Amino acid sequence: MAFGVYPIIKLNWAWRLPFPTCYSATSTRLWPTKLRQFSSDVPQTVPVGREAKAASSVEKAFFQPQVQSLLQNLTGRLTEKVFGRRQVAKIRTSHIRLLTDEELDKARREKLKEVDMVLQMPPVMAERQPCEEVIVEDPLLEEYNSSRHVFVDITYGVKPRKRYMVVRETNGTLRRASWEERDKLNQIYFPISGRSIDFPLVFEDGNLKAALDRGFHHNILDRACIQFEPDDPNFIRICHTVYDSINDNRNFSLLESTRHMGGLIFRIVSIGKPENYLIYLLQKDRMDSVVDLLTLHYIIHPEGAEEFASILSSNDDGGPLAALKHFIKSSGQTQGNLQLAMQAYQEDQRQMQEEERVEDRRSAG
Repeated sequence: MAFGVYPIIKLNWAWRLPFPTCYSATSTRLWPTKLRQFSSDVPQTVPVGREAKAASSVEKAFFQPQVQSLLQNLTGRLTEKVFGRRQVAKIRTSHIRLLTDEELDKARREKLKEVDMVLQMPPVMAERQPCEEVIVEDPLLEEYNSSRHVFVDITYGVKPRKRYMVVRETNGTLRRASWEERDKLNQIYFPISGRSIDFPLVFEDGNLKAALDRGFHHNILDRACIQFEPDDPNFIRICHTVYDSINDNRNFSLLESTRHMGGLIFRIVSIGKPENYLIYLLQKDRMDSVVDLLTLHYIIHPEGAEEFASILSSNDDGGPLAALKHFIKSSGQTQGNLQLAMQAYQEDQRQMQEEERVEDRRSAG
């Protein structure tokens, strides 16, 4: 298989023939006839659905500072899990050192910063819009060759989304490359470690379901973060499939204290299905997290938010439970399991208080 990269005019354009497997060039006849006039007006960015469409309301909500803070609180920071053992290609050896108190405090602060970095959430973005656009149609080139030609700006230092790529179809049409073509070309010329040019088989529906049945939710999400951009339809589909599987089976512990927990919580809240996670939190006696989750719910779904804030701001010790009751009442859905979980939580609290009173009386006697 021959390989050739040909710089063309001042823009460092490279072209290869045909797409996507053979890399050879034999004729300059296929150079776009109007690209010479067009090249001086090359836009600085590749249109993302023409880059004019505003981000969706869900995407805007995700990046709100208050939402980010709530998601970080709900994610958890269990260092034993954050730095727990994982299957890696190279095993790092442990080091034991004697430290002074000052050095120990400094090491702890550095590790906390590392925790923040490890737990940084993948962004939730709206699905990208098609970026294909016909530039010019040249009937003189129709059926000139049986293969498509791809022209790629290989200038170093250009961001992948801003790199200019066009495709000459066999019918003579010159158009902008699609997202799928752009992803492959970027990976060919500027490969990212761990990313595959072809679509990984593990993400096909049957294989994905089998992996989830075996509990590989975290591994699937990590692999998706490497393979896809956050606004790729495949990335969004895979994340939603994994999140829905965890929510349906209440396996929230699989993603706690991982960078994917925030995306899971945001997903179940945005689609209006936080009940299973609320039950999980009540069973774990995490009322503070229940309040954070309800606060997040009313940020994304403002209906009833004022009454919720009023109930929560009351000085009554039962404010969190009253806020939960307000959610159950105002959700308009069957909340039998959540109601039972709340009653079980209240009963556990009463038993704990009774045991404390008995213990106090024994101590006083």
